[in-house]
Amino acid sequence: MDQLIRMQATGNANEFAEKLGICRSLLMSNLDEMRSLGAPIVYDRNKKTYRYKPDYKLIIRFKNTSNETR
Repeated sequence: MDQLIRMQATGNANEFAEKLGICRSLLMSNLDEMRSLGAPIVYDRNKKTYRYKPDYKLIIRFKNTSNETR
């Protein structure tokens, strides 16, 4: 999802959902969740794609906590 947005290669919502293999309503829910976390995602009507405004990079990190003391 992030890569398609960064490449500005999403198409409209229906096309974007199809590229991800999900339904449109799940796509919209995911976009809303990303926006609530601070991702400045907008739909550019001229380019017919979702994009970040301004340039933005999504970084997700996972931490293994199985060896930590509780």
